[in-house]
Amino acid sequence: MSSVREPLTGELTPSEPGIYLARRHAWILQIIKGGVPAQPVPGDRKPVMDALWEIVDAAGGLEFSRMELRRVIGLAQQEFSSLEPIPGPPQVTNWADATTPAVYYAFYHGVYWTRTVIDRYEELLGPALSHDRALWNSLQRTRSEAGGSAFDDARALAGIALHKWTSPYSGFSAKVEGQKLVYPVVDRIVDRENLRANLRFSSGRHVEALIEEYWEAVCRFIDRLLDVFYPSPRVAGRDASRNV
Repeated sequence: MSSVREPLTGELTPSEPGIYLARRHAWILQIIKGGVPAQPVPGDRKPVMDALWEIVDAAGGLEFSRMELRRVIGLAQQEFSSLEPIPGPPQVTNWADATTPAVYYAFYHGVYWTRTVIDRYEELLGPALSHDRALWNSLQRTRSEAGGSAFDDARALAGIALHKWTSPYSGFSAKVEGQKLVYPVVDRIVDRENLRANLRFSSGRHVEALIEEYWEAVCRFIDRLLDVFYPSPRVAGRDASRNV
């Protein structure tokens, strides 16, 4: 394949619409309309409301990163699809271009925001409910049921990428599956110090599917969390906007 082309920058043009974060808007609206949280019954509820706002704001970061990841992958796919095949060589199975690092950067932004949702939940809401251990323990069960392994996985990936190295590794390429670009992610982190010990890909994880898994987990968690503190009817259209 010939790749003699100017790289796509991915910059928004004046004709493109703005970015509307539908889920963040619905969650924030639920807090605003709900006002003072229904719980905890004893104690100051203002820190609880402030914590919920910040948790939702972090979830909005993931919502944006999810959209941005789709956009950057679309740019890479557009460039790949525009290339003219060179007669003779076998079909390529891997491909990398100037956009590949941007795909992984966009992916890790989503990973970071997923971790931030849980960090803010633990570091802001936890202290605000320190006087109501029964409520906090109930929320901890909700966290496990809604997020489970997805939250643990995001925390591990974010910790490595922030402090050690960016997985899989610098200069990694996409796999080509049926003319579609797929960007692999390691099965799991098994060694924080030795990068190559983690380079196993037997599970077939890739950036789009993993961010969708994180997003679904965060949506379940935020929905259930807000329903504890604002047990009113859900904002109309909230579920329909999930996959915008």
